[in-house]
Amino acid sequence: MMIIIQSILIVLSLVQIHAADECAAPDVAFCDFVQCENGRCVEDKTSSECFKCECSAGYTGKLCETSIDLANLDNPGCNVPNPRKLMNAYVHVLDPQIVIQQNVNQKGLVMMEGKLTKPFTDDHVKLSVKYQDDQGNWITGWCKTLYSYNQYNENVRAAFELPESALSSYNVKIELSSDTDLTSFNSIVWDKTISHYKFGDYTAANCDLDENEYTILLTPKKEGTLITDTNGLVTGVKDRVTSVHSWNRLNIGYSLDNKKDDIIFSLKNPATLFIDSNGAKSIKMVNQGAISDTLGSTPEFIYDVGPGHPIPYLYSYEDPVYIFAGKFSVNGFFIKFSQWPGEPNGPGYHNFKNPNSLQSRYFNLYNTINEKLSDFISDQEPVVFVSSMTTGFRVYKSDGTFINLTGSSNYGSLFFGYSNLGSSRRGPGSENLIISNTPEMTLYGMGALRNDFVNFVPGYPSIRSMEDIEKEISKFIKYTGIFGSSAAYVDTSECASGCFAANPGALSDYDVVDWTKAPNSYIFTGKDKNGNDVDGLYIPVKKAYEMWSKGGEFMKDDNGNYTPIPLGTAKSGLYWEDEPGLIKSVALQGTGENAKIQVLVNKLKEGNAVVSYKVNDKVYWTWHVWITDDPTIHGSTYHLGFEKDKNGLPVTDWKWMDRNLGATSANFLGNDWHKSQGLQYQWGRKDPFPALTRKDGTMYEISGEAGHIRNLGAVYSKGSTSVLPVKYRGNLYPQDNTGFDTPNGNIRYSVQNPIHMIIPPLYIKKYNETVNNNGEDMFVQNSGKTWYLQRYTTWFSKQKYRNEFNTDAFKNVAWDLWGDTRGGKISDLNNIALAEESKRYAMKSPYDPCPCNWRIPSYYDNIGSHTNDNNASPWGRIGGANDVDTFTSDPATSSTRFPGIKIYPGLGYDFTGVPGRNLGLIPINGNYEYYPNYVTINTVTTSGLVTPKILYQDGSSDGGLSSSTFSVGASGGAPWYGPRGLAYISDPGNVKETANNFGWYTINSLSHDGNTHETAGIRCIKDPNNAYMAADFETEFIKTPNEEYPLATLRNWAKDPNSYVEYTNSAVTTASPADKDRVIDIPLRKAYAMYKLHLSTTEEYPQGNIKSSSVVWTTNIGLIQNMEIIDGTKETAKLRITLNENQFGNAVVAFHIGNSGQWANGKMEDPIIWSWHIWAPETVVGSLDYETETAANGGIVNVANSAFVNPVKSIGVPLKTTFMDRDLGALMVFPKEAAGGSASYLYSYVPQFSKSGGLHFQWGRKDPLPVFFNAGGNYYFRTAVSSQESMYKNLNRYTIRMQNGPISNGVIPYSEAIDNTNYMVNYSKEFSTDYSSVVSSTDSKKDKIKKVLMYSVNNPLYFLHQNPSTETNQFKKVRDWVSDENGQFTDRWGHATEKSPFDPCPEGWRIPDTFSASMHGTEPKLGNFYSYWPFSHGNNPWYYNGYQASGTGQYGLSPSSVYHVRRDAYSPANKLYPGSRSAISNYPATRFGFVFNDDRYKIGSYPNNGIRGFDGGKDLTMVTTDGPDRLRFHMSGVWTASPTDAYSGTAIGLHFNIESSAEFNMQTGYPYYPQAAMSCRCAKIKYDGNGNEIGRYEPTAIEVPKNATTKTVNVF
Repeated sequence: MMIIIQSILIVLSLVQIHAADECAAPDVAFCDFVQCENGRCVEDKTSSECFKCECSAGYTGKLCETSIDLANLDNPGCNVPNPRKLMNAYVHVLDPQIVIQQNVNQKGLVMMEGKLTKPFTDDHVKLSVKYQDDQGNWITGWCKTLYSYNQYNENVRAAFELPESALSSYNVKIELSSDTDLTSFNSIVWDKTISHYKFGDYTAANCDLDENEYTILLTPKKEGTLITDTNGLVTGVKDRVTSVHSWNRLNIGYSLDNKKDDIIFSLKNPATLFIDSNGAKSIKMVNQGAISDTLGSTPEFIYDVGPGHPIPYLYSYEDPVYIFAGKFSVNGFFIKFSQWPGEPNGPGYHNFKNPNSLQSRYFNLYNTINEKLSDFISDQEPVVFVSSMTTGFRVYKSDGTFINLTGSSNYGSLFFGYSNLGSSRRGPGSENLIISNTPEMTLYGMGALRNDFVNFVPGYPSIRSMEDIEKEISKFIKYTGIFGSSAAYVDTSECASGCFAANPGALSDYDVVDWTKAPNSYIFTGKDKNGNDVDGLYIPVKKAYEMWSKGGEFMKDDNGNYTPIPLGTAKSGLYWEDEPGLIKSVALQGTGENAKIQVLVNKLKEGNAVVSYKVNDKVYWTWHVWITDDPTIHGSTYHLGFEKDKNGLPVTDWKWMDRNLGATSANFLGNDWHKSQGLQYQWGRKDPFPALTRKDGTMYEISGEAGHIRNLGAVYSKGSTSVLPVKYRGNLYPQDNTGFDTPNGNIRYSVQNPIHMIIPPLYIKKYNETVNNNGEDMFVQNSGKTWYLQRYTTWFSKQKYRNEFNTDAFKNVAWDLWGDTRGGKISDLNNIALAEESKRYAMKSPYDPCPCNWRIPSYYDNIGSHTNDNNASPWGRIGGANDVDTFTSDPATSSTRFPGIKIYPGLGYDFTGVPGRNLGLIPINGNYEYYPNYVTINTVTTSGLVTPKILYQDGSSDGGLSSSTFSVGASGGAPWYGPRGLAYISDPGNVKETANNFGWYTINSLSHDGNTHETAGIRCIKDPNNAYMAADFETEFIKTPNEEYPLATLRNWAKDPNSYVEYTNSAVTTASPADKDRVIDIPLRKAYAMYKLHLSTTEEYPQGNIKSSSVVWTTNIGLIQNMEIIDGTKETAKLRITLNENQFGNAVVAFHIGNSGQWANGKMEDPIIWSWHIWAPETVVGSLDYETETAANGGIVNVANSAFVNPVKSIGVPLKTTFMDRDLGALMVFPKEAAGGSASYLYSYVPQFSKSGGLHFQWGRKDPLPVFFNAGGNYYFRTAVSSQESMYKNLNRYTIRMQNGPISNGVIPYSEAIDNTNYMVNYSKEFSTDYSSVVSSTDSKKDKIKKVLMYSVNNPLYFLHQNPSTETNQFKKVRDWVSDENGQFTDRWGHATEKSPFDPCPEGWRIPDTFSASMHGTEPKLGNFYSYWPFSHGNNPWYYNGYQASGTGQYGLSPSSVYHVRRDAYSPANKLYPGSRSAISNYPATRFGFVFNDDRYKIGSYPNNGIRGFDGGKDLTMVTTDGPDRLRFHMSGVWTASPTDAYSGTAIGLHFNIESSAEFNMQTGYPYYPQAAMSCRCAKIKYDGNGNEIGRYEPTAIEVPKNATTKTVNVF
């Protein structure tokens, strides 16, 4: 439609150019596109406009857009006695164009319903719904008078019938009109939904009563209010008014928030229900006992005592208008209607027991009535009694007349109400209904209409007008039907209309959806809501069009006009993703506003992406796509219990998400713990900001249309990489300004620049200096030289609030961008007048970042002290109105407020065990913080304008979650500023060594202090208003096509191991005889799965018809007896390897697929699809446990406060690792007895040394590489006896051989021996010259990685490397085999998650992992024990805490630093690792290995196995100065699975270096380049009861042995 209208406008412009007096496009039906606002369109081909508007009476203008003020017409001949009655002078169009489709020549019903908000106004306002008839006239279909003295915040329903028409559609509009030119028109909002029902799907009905008008309402006619017994007799009538209807329109008196919800008018004896011919229902109560008996009664008190509702004068409104409809005995009756609590002599009643002496009482006010009962009723005559101060006592009759009773009181005149004489707060007491002292009575209805006095000046003026009250009395009479078919009470006013109801089961055919309410984010779990597999989703772009054409005030330009999306070239795109290859493709389908974006997802990955919609290369909207496991299932259901939807209905299905928005893990423990913090949000913005660093310190990049963006602290960048763009609100800086100081300008800017972090300008004012801060934020220095921040602004406006700050907080209006309960107006749960609306959730905001069916939580109080509203926080305490959640950091004292809480220092809070306060798991998530510069305020030297910065920090110490609520301060108090939210600190390092605690821990659910530009996380709640949201917003998924094997199956196949251990020595003792049967069956399914999932850029299986196998290389040509493929399906085929007895060594075997199956030139012509390591050790592989910090070694702080889980002095976590007793591939363990290295008897260990070295692995590769040298490198002991020389000389090195032809007669042919020299020439490949050609410059990062991985898999023997360079900056060197760019594919070996499919360890084992990846990061200067403390402390599997020098402020040895290793006896004062070298006394320069056998540091024995390509190139780390016969290793290393932090492109490993005067040097957390080839020492995997791998640090998990006694093909 937008395109058509714009096209017509273009035609119109051409028309005016063509000729001034004729239509240039006579064939165009212009009236199909032109809307005459108050009239009808007529084609006019004789005019240049081609149409004209015939205006309805009272309107003029080209489009009938201008109303005529008939009251001011200066026309003495015009006979208009009251022009204002004919036409209201002042009209405001609330909704200008609603198009209703309706069947031709058939009636239809229009229903509009939703929350209406209106403040007090200076004059009455008429709300009208009008439709345009065939002649173009606007006809009022429905209207309602909104009285000036009423403030609305309640559901309003309009229903009217559209007449038959020859047209197929009606134009409908909604107007506000008044006799006064009101400035408050704009503050009236009707958040409605629209329905239309075709003729036959609805029926006429009696107009119902509005419970919001009453304090008690008993009407037997109302469906669902009657209580009956088994005989069908009535035993009670339910009160229709509950606490849901507590909103006080009059704002004088008291809210009904304490109204009891279970009030019943109970009958003493079951009564007969009568249904009259007009549908009226009544109950006839007959007295079956003494005349004084009660026939029926409610409880005397219909309210609960509570704040603002104290006894003894409990009441709600000053002058309720009591209405009693029924048939009464002329012989007398007694009606009690109120009672003052605590006052036995304080009832309110009409005592008509004596029909000849009538009395009425209000507390101590007694009325004596002149008339007798028979003077105004006959026996059992239907009548309606009305009594109040305002109306007096009236008796309404069936003919529409009423009788006023007369008399006097003990105060003089009659008073049918309590006048508050003496200024006591008494009011009417608690309304009720008790009927007695009569033989029978028939009840049609009873109600107490709400009303108050303006003041208590004699005369007691009513707030409500008499016209208003009498209209409601007539409605009551008409509804009850007490007067049968009498027309006396039929409404004939202008706003009179029939009432209608949709038939049960009827469906609306009005399908126009408010797309501004559509979500801004989508969850993708790989499943639809029915559990079916899906590959992607669709995002409708209609939201973008509606936001720019009618998206609310902030989407207008600064002139107040919408600027719709123009015509042009539309595109969709991947704006950014935080995992390379997360999104497979983004494509636009369809055109214009009906287009949708197809997003296909890589289901192997989890993460976040933002998808854009652009026209003419300008962004008009973006959507967040969140790929994760389902976050909606296991969330907490904790809430305060009073929450309601927009219409006041209780929220019965409250739920939190189980994680922060954007997090791919719900738990800050276990696997993927480092991905639990989620995304960051500036308050009010729909678009997320990535932290660009995870909780473990690893950094990541986002890439897409936004560029390549990395964390500010990343030490490596390349090409187009940049940091998060920061823009400054306004125009104060030479560059990087938004150009706007208005909310409209900046919010529109933020929509079109979703990755730009917008922050306000900043001034500095040093002490005693004068600064003109231009109304902006300012850091101010006081006389004590300390600083504080004066906050005046937001990221989107120079104005802190919508209005200028007022010390009377009730006059403040806060910004509302995320749909707060009262839209920015004062909310206060603990204020009687505001409580009800403060509990009601508003409709979800167009800017809300939560997915469909979810939203941001709201506070129920945006005002007041931050110490007295704990019951007003969505995270607060039930009943905690005047307290604060206190928390203790004292290790000796447990928290009484949170019994059962678990605190994980630096990680998060676990509330799941807190009775009655289960807030779920709350991770520490950090935030972006605002600074005057990158360092500290103290570095600023001059006053004036500075360029502020914002950076992400504190991911291991503090964080927060935001809400929709913006604080407005407290009356007479400080102007608290910014959004409310949950704030928390868990900072184990923020403590002095001598303090009586061990960190800083606090939780604040009442936070006011904050600002809009510093970020926070989001924890979504299930939207309380889901029932009112369009079904069109539900996510449309893209079904997964039928596959040969589902993804879940392939992922399980990929978990099969890459190496197999088999024992060939029948004499060794193993757990099972099968462990040494010398037969290994390798499932080929892994090869298929890995090829499709991780290697093929087209996600295809390998192509070819012939399967074959080969021995890629082996250290022992006698090891493998036979190889054969046992064919089958992809799932069942396997490669069977049979080993020879008592043969030991290592081999790599491969599976080939192709169409040749032939050998040529010593090679198999078909490519290798996958390969496996076969490991046949001489001795059984054992294990060794090491724990870094325990209570016994002084690492875990011994605290009485049971809330703290494993608080350790390192401020890391305690790690327990079960290591293998040898390196991967080693035939024997390195002898721990060979320590000291000076005795000649150590010669006996030399053969064991030579078999302990194991193999080399490049970081992230599954395949082992031969070292060609045994441990230490040198075995040429020429000074020894000749027998020893000849015995050991040739143990220093080994060769390998490769299969070079087909197996013939059971014999595997092998090549000539390959030694290190041959290997470096023929099997070492350099990236730029040898294999960079496999990638293209146009490939995505994902495909580049896949292609190099494919190359490495096809060539498992190749050492892949980069050449050395002259670059001196270590962070600019690229030393990675997988890419010419650092920091790629950092999860290749499964850091912080489950075992990787590329892990080289056997089944049940994996590459050991660190906890944190920190290597370069340190604590800031804290002025305490932990100042500049390396974050690597306590996070490494080989961490040593034995250094504990008391009083020096020192603890443990930092893994990121180098320390000496010596054999000295342990002492806590020694800054050394306790360990020993293994050497030969005749040649001590050779270090064969390193032994750690001290009880404080028993980590095992490690061979000196060297490193290949340590700093680039392909050389081994060998000392050559002693000649070629005495080459020896001078350093070696052992890998972990962890990359380092800071985007440095390195990986963490254990490092040994003998280039020192010490035994040797050691660093447990060395940053290696990933191309380095060195040893692996596998760690045992622990499993839980479900067979799932337990995470690196998961103290809550219980280990259950997996496959403890059964060998499968995957177990050794």
